[in-house]
Amino acid sequence: MIAPSKKVDEQFLKNISHHYCDRLTGTHVVLLAEKSAPSFYKVIQRSFHSTFYVHSTLDEYASLSDYYIIFIEDETFFFDESIYDRRFWHTTKTYLIVSENKLKTKIIWPHIKRIWETFKVFKISLLSLNKLKVLRIFNGRFYKYVTARKLNYGIKNVKKYPLRVVIFPRMPSIIFYKGEWTGPDWKTLQEFSKRMNFDLKISFFFDQLHSGFGERLVNGTYTGVLAEVVYDRADVSFNSRFLNDPMIHKPYHYTRANGLDFICFIVPKAETLTRLQILWMTFTVEVWLCVAITFALMIKSFQLFNKLNLSGGRKISDPFMTSLQVVLGMGVCSLPKHVAGRIFFVSCSAACFVIVILFQASMVTKLSTETSHKEIDTLEELDKSGMEIRTSLRYVRDALAIYSHTKSLANKIDLKKNRQSYIASKFVFIARIMNLSLSKYSNFIGHFGEQGVALHIVRECPLKYYLTYAVAIDFPFLDELNDLLSRFQEAGITYKWKTDIQKIELVYYEPLNSNTSKGLKAYSLNDLWFAFVFLFVGYILSMIALMLEFIFKKLKK
Repeated sequence: MIAPSKKVDEQFLKNISHHYCDRLTGTHVVLLAEKSAPSFYKVIQRSFHSTFYVHSTLDEYASLSDYYIIFIEDETFFFDESIYDRRFWHTTKTYLIVSENKLKTKIIWPHIKRIWETFKVFKISLLSLNKLKVLRIFNGRFYKYVTARKLNYGIKNVKKYPLRVVIFPRMPSIIFYKGEWTGPDWKTLQEFSKRMNFDLKISFFFDQLHSGFGERLVNGTYTGVLAEVVYDRADVSFNSRFLNDPMIHKPYHYTRANGLDFICFIVPKAETLTRLQILWMTFTVEVWLCVAITFALMIKSFQLFNKLNLSGGRKISDPFMTSLQVVLGMGVCSLPKHVAGRIFFVSCSAACFVIVILFQASMVTKLSTETSHKEIDTLEELDKSGMEIRTSLRYVRDALAIYSHTKSLANKIDLKKNRQSYIASKFVFIARIMNLSLSKYSNFIGHFGEQGVALHIVRECPLKYYLTYAVAIDFPFLDELNDLLSRFQEAGITYKWKTDIQKIELVYYEPLNSNTSKGLKAYSLNDLWFAFVFLFVGYILSMIALMLEFIFKKLKK
């Protein structure tokens, strides 16, 4: 396809390395030329310190490299129609065209424009007679350089070249707040457009049936903003998406990673405990059971001592009430006279004294803090809860099904049901959470229609993904966008934008106090009402008992 030129001498190769050795160190370079003597390769390796793939004609493996060095004889190379093939010209590749003869740029220029318009390739340099010329496509000419360390110099001004962008509003990356658009993705778009001087053409994507991000369906078609990029209706989708596509040969490209987000489960927030529930939860069920068994044993023991009447000692008038007084730490009117009964009585009193003290301390702690049921914070707890899980993210279910300890959780995921009926039937759903948001709060108010619901983020998130942007396969400025993203990451600008957007998140999501930070509060009658209820019930019962005693006394008379 590409005719090989005549052999190139060592001095000429040294001239090439004089310009490009720093750029090509350690990279893989496709060399389109005829295979020369062994000394030819030694000079290349010594000059460039790179791995070269030498081809005399174009083949399918040539596209694996990012750099091409093409040896031609003269301008007639561009007259061959067979070279205008997408297997050779790639938008993101860099091309160095080398000739020992003088190349006339006026003759070449129409063909260069054809390459740009057809393949969107602008990273082209000419090296002839030890003179380097670098293409500036938007300036309409080649520029001469005496010394250069790069095969391309980047484009700083595209002179209002149209940039077709597709986005959709999403908290917290792109949102409309107080009359203007903001968010990390929106600011990245604006800075990229400003730096390159694009004519920005933004289209907003709205689709209620499918996810805005889009995916590849079973039949091979694409949905969402991804479809806009794949079908050449947009150049870039500036909604940061997960870098989780296993396909190698995709009909689109990914940019460099620009962040990290988590996939987390969202569950209903645990309900606040009532005062009686707090009283019951002061001890565990096992402790309450032990106290009940101890109380029953005390009653039976006192009844046994009364029955045996050891040493003719006084009997315990009422074993039930006496045992209750011991358990509550109250004073007792009569004690057993025999030694065995007194030893048992003292040991029970000591044990119950410890129990009462611990109960008081635990109850005071729980009443003086904001207490609710235990939140679900691990995948194991979520699995044991048996709650229904709804999500449209199939890859989340597939990822959880791989591991044995989360396979049961994956079986509970329903991919067909949506979130519209949350108020009617509360369930678990999956959300993408920014890592900063996850570290700041875990409880918030979620809005379903016009109603707000208290929700909780399960702290153990099963998955996390790097974020990226989807760009068209022939988008020529991918390297420039990657360079900008790297600068933002290294300078901490992306982190600052995410921190700034949290102020809006606090307004939008209405975070609630987290159980992880309990604050003390003063007692009030609302905290102690059950004590007065017990007192009131006791007065009522005592009055009823007193009235019954008077009635029975009169009836006997």
